[in-house]
Amino acid sequence: SEAEDISISRLKENLPWGIEVPEDPKQVFYVWFDALTNYVNVIGFGEDEEKLNKWWPGIQLFGPDNLRFQGSIWQGMLASVGLPQSKRLLEHGMVLGPDGRKMSKTLNNVISPFDQEEKFGAEVVRFYLLTGIATFADSAYKEEELINMYNSRLANNFGNLLNRTIHLANSKGVNINNVGGVEESFKKKVDRFEKEIKALYDEYELSLAGEKIDELADWGNKYITEKEPWEESKEKEEVETILNNLSYLLYVVSDLYEPIIPVSAVKAKRALEKREKIILFEKIS
Repeated sequence: SEAEDISISRLKENLPWGIEVPEDPKQVFYVWFDALTNYVNVIGFGEDEEKLNKWWPGIQLFGPDNLRFQGSIWQGMLASVGLPQSKRLLEHGMVLGPDGRKMSKTLNNVISPFDQEEKFGAEVVRFYLLTGIATFADSAYKEEELINMYNSRLANNFGNLLNRTIHLANSKGVNINNVGGVEESFKKKVDRFEKEIKALYDEYELSLAGEKIDELADWGNKYITEKEPWEESKEKEEVETILNNLSYLLYVVSDLYEPIIPVSAVKAKRALEKREKIILFEKIS
């Protein structure tokens, strides 16, 4: 092996704030050795074996400058105490400034997550970080892109379809949320989308999963435009079939969006179930 041994301690005189090495007060633990132990310490290592076995081995998520620590040093530490290796190592990309360069006070391109949360709310920022920023590649954080993506995907696409479906179901007096009554061909297409999106989630391709969910919602909007359930000439039975199909699609979209926008997704499902019209995503200007 080409891996080299490392020292897990430093001189206390250089790092007086470190954690002392037992039986050697002149030494403190190397901060990265100490920090990595928290992955298992917080889930019961040395105290609660049942809890530890429930949660470990886990998935390691880390930045591009952390691969040596997560993929080499930490794995060696696990082996030294007889714990299983991490299930998977996921190296996410770096979030860059709006100019595509690494954030720096000198460059004046730092985006504060606290400022963004205060301006747009946690759910909107979460949505953009998970779907607008590439999962495994470096991406620039652009506020304009956040606004455009939120408005197009959530307000105009998903939110608009949800509102139209509930409003039409109530105004036409038809039943929705009947899975057994969904047309077979329609259900098969939605289910194919769902299978593909879940496969992307399984591979941690969060940005691509979000893109595919938006594609499903967009197909729903094209379907309602093509079928025109608001037309007075349509029989009630046909209108019910169209809107019931859409209620199934919307429930699936809401369910698939839940890992990304958990609060809004639950509200969408509740609105569907109660047939309550809701402005779920106010447009951002």
